[in-house]
Amino acid sequence: MRGARPRGVILLATALLCISSVPINVQAAGFGFDIRVSSMTAVIYEGQDVIFTVSIWNNESEDENNVKLWVYKNDLSGEQIGPLDIVDLAVGETTRTYFWPNIGWGDDDGVRTVYVAIESANGAKEQQELGLIELVAAPNLVAENVVLNASSTLLGGEALAFNVTYSNTGHAAANGAQGRIDILSDSGADLGLQSTTFDIGDIQANTSSTTLEVPAGQLNLNAPEGGTYSARFTILHQAGNGEAPQMIESDDDVSTPLIVSLPAEHVISLERTEFQATTAIEGPWYINGSVTRYHDPSQETIVAIELYCLDLQVRLGVKNVTIGAGQDASSPFSFEIGYNDLVEAGASSTQNLDIYVEIQTENERADAVLVFVSEPNVKVSAELLRTSNTTAQTGEILTIRPGESVIWRVTLVNDGTQDVSGVGSVTWDYALGETSELNARTITAGGDVTILFEFTAGETEVQGSELNFVWTPDENEWDRITTDNTVQRFLNIATPNSVEFLSSTLIISPKPTDGELIPGTRYTISIQARFTKPGSYNVGCLPDGQDQIQTSFAEVTSNDLIGTMKCEFTVPISRSGEIFSVAFSSDQDSNQEMIGYSSYERIVQNEDLNQQMADEQSDRRSVAIILLVLVAILALVALVFAIRLTDDQTEEEVERSIYAYCPHCDGPIEGDENQCPHCDADLTKATTSFRSCSACDETIPAVMETCPYCGVEQSLTSHYERRERKMVEEIAIPDTIASTMDTDEEEQDYVVGEDDFEAIAGEFGSGEDASASQWESELETAERTFSELEAAYLAEVAVDDMDDEEIITPLLDRTSKGLELDDVIGASDQRRALKDDGSELSASDALIRKDIYDITGEDGVLPGEEVNIRGMMTDPSIVGNEVPDAEGLVDFSGLEAGHSSSPPAQEQPKKAVRRKAARRRSPQNDGTGQESGVKKDNQPTDEENTPSE
Repeated sequence: MRGARPRGVILLATALLCISSVPINVQAAGFGFDIRVSSMTAVIYEGQDVIFTVSIWNNESEDENNVKLWVYKNDLSGEQIGPLDIVDLAVGETTRTYFWPNIGWGDDDGVRTVYVAIESANGAKEQQELGLIELVAAPNLVAENVVLNASSTLLGGEALAFNVTYSNTGHAAANGAQGRIDILSDSGADLGLQSTTFDIGDIQANTSSTTLEVPAGQLNLNAPEGGTYSARFTILHQAGNGEAPQMIESDDDVSTPLIVSLPAEHVISLERTEFQATTAIEGPWYINGSVTRYHDPSQETIVAIELYCLDLQVRLGVKNVTIGAGQDASSPFSFEIGYNDLVEAGASSTQNLDIYVEIQTENERADAVLVFVSEPNVKVSAELLRTSNTTAQTGEILTIRPGESVIWRVTLVNDGTQDVSGVGSVTWDYALGETSELNARTITAGGDVTILFEFTAGETEVQGSELNFVWTPDENEWDRITTDNTVQRFLNIATPNSVEFLSSTLIISPKPTDGELIPGTRYTISIQARFTKPGSYNVGCLPDGQDQIQTSFAEVTSNDLIGTMKCEFTVPISRSGEIFSVAFSSDQDSNQEMIGYSSYERIVQNEDLNQQMADEQSDRRSVAIILLVLVAILALVALVFAIRLTDDQTEEEVERSIYAYCPHCDGPIEGDENQCPHCDADLTKATTSFRSCSACDETIPAVMETCPYCGVEQSLTSHYERRERKMVEEIAIPDTIASTMDTDEEEQDYVVGEDDFEAIAGEFGSGEDASASQWESELETAERTFSELEAAYLAEVAVDDMDDEEIITPLLDRTSKGLELDDVIGASDQRRALKDDGSELSASDALIRKDIYDITGEDGVLPGEEVNIRGMMTDPSIVGNEVPDAEGLVDFSGLEAGHSSSPPAQEQPKKAVRRKAARRRSPQNDGTGQESGVKKDNQPTDEENTPSE
């Protein structure tokens, strides 16, 4: 505690003032500054809060801005005082103030060092220096502990005594120290209960912990009434003349809890107010009750009680009741009174006697009556405890799930001589909802009653929860033996720790072929599992033939109880033709139960070693064939590129031949028109214009639907003006011809006349049999050629380490023998690329039919060629026909005389313009309100407008 400052320290303070403010003058490389550390007070005592300044003199000719300033205790590695300071050092003096709380004595006889470091903003210049602060030694008294000096429980009004512990950590003695004890409330409020100040004496400097016993006579302090308090010990010091004061006051006091008990109070309670004999006349009578002690929980106590009969004026018994330690402790008692005891005292069998039980020393008693009548006795037994699927007999502990219902059957038997009414009650603290049930019953003498109680288990898991039943007789009724009217059973509430593998989530990779596993193949199984409890588990699998379970770690939470198990296995070749199974397993360390789907089973393909070797050879053969095909494709690509380079077509003709549809109306065109025949659009301008790609901004031909630079689909409708095709007048079909056509749209033939193909083919000078023979002859020639090529290839791949040059040798040899590639695929000016452009082909496609004729060697009429056949096939719906005019149909002599031996004259077909297969645009809105693939009324489709080849 801080006392008044002595007047005798003025001289000492004046002397120390000169020491504590010694300036520091330093010239360091890079800086020319003077640094001074000065205290704000004249005298600095040990433990005092020190405020000091750091002054920096800028002796240069210009300012130094953003200088970093650090101040440390003792040295550069010591504790930093305050944060980093960024200062602008103008020419002249700059001062900063710092605070050093509770400055300690240190290791250098009270001389403390302040270390100052500065650094320029760019780190190029720096300076460090230190200053000294000298301290005056002062005492520091510390109250360390206070302990109640009592051997038993503290009662209200009892005199208090304490043991106090103190020390002096300062470097000056404290003479005439004193102490005081205060009693505070539980919340720390001052109650005004203060002891007499007691003397401690002189405490020398650097005195370690010292304990002083303060007897009750020195304190003159009594405990308050019962309750919870605290005792506070405070050490006091008043500095004398010429002594240094104590500067640190935060550790001058210390407190300890103080519990004051109320004086013990005993209360007697009896089980009932009327006590009946176990038999009607002979007795005995049992007077049962208990004694409860309140307020004094400290120790075990013994209380003397007596049983007294008022009517007979006689004491019937005396007992000593021992009450154990503890708050509100209670102990039962029982008096047994025989019939002879009462008769000898003057009682008769028809007389009720008033009695009481009394504590002799406290004038506490409880009254009752002894009754001479017959009595009942109810015995309780709990026979059965069951759930919907589990039954536990007497003595067994039943385990149920949270939320599960449980039924308890309790039987009551009255083996007394009188009927009795009462209430049977069951209590279960872990039930969901109501935790108790009551059932009032009347039990006849010698009869029994069965009561069923039903509860629902709560959500809390618990082991050994108690289910208690108590039989309580109604008021003014009693039970001869009270120890057999209660029963208890135990229940465990627990969620079974189980795992269920979900068969619907099973994934096996690779997927078994035709549902069968392949020997030698490595498979991976993945399946999800549902757990009933959160936690970390090691579930796994055990494939057939393995001894070690493969485990997968699964961690599940209460929000997501689904985990995944993965397993790898290889089916041995020895299991061919057998059923192979992979058994799933639960976490064995957690006693986890597995339910539901337990294993994966599949049949293994029946394969032998010879078949596997044949498969491997087939695989190697396939690889060689693929290489050969790749070489052939590269050769074809090179040939096409060479043909392209030697093609004498102009760039304009090539570009114009790419497009087969008008960009304005989507009408089919030949490719050499300057004007669209369907909408009269200028095709020369349309096909030679350019535009920018909508995605990459590259310049591309306007008619291109896909950008060759970035591959983004282009919209033609946004560049070309949409035009409608010219109307084409439809040709009416005569009724006689229309009647021959099939009216069922679902079964409509694309080519009319296929039913009598033999007769029609005969008109061309060739029959069906002749065509078939020619086809078979050509097919045999082709098969023979491919057989020769395959034999040559198999001879080349017989050696496993063949290189690419050896694989290509058969082709080169065949070339050297005179068989050129042009001989196989035709000359460059006779070849045409066949591509699947996505369009729907019909039997009337002239190019496809011409390819068929070229392969089979047949001579036939192509669609688009004009054939003048007199007397037949005048139906314009037949493919390839051109109906002659009316004049040409006048002469019917040809039908009667038969066909002429010479073929009918044919007009020379127009020279076909070579072009690529037409590309159909994907349906899109062309700006006319309809998709381009939808035919408008009176507007011909593409097929109707396609010009003949």
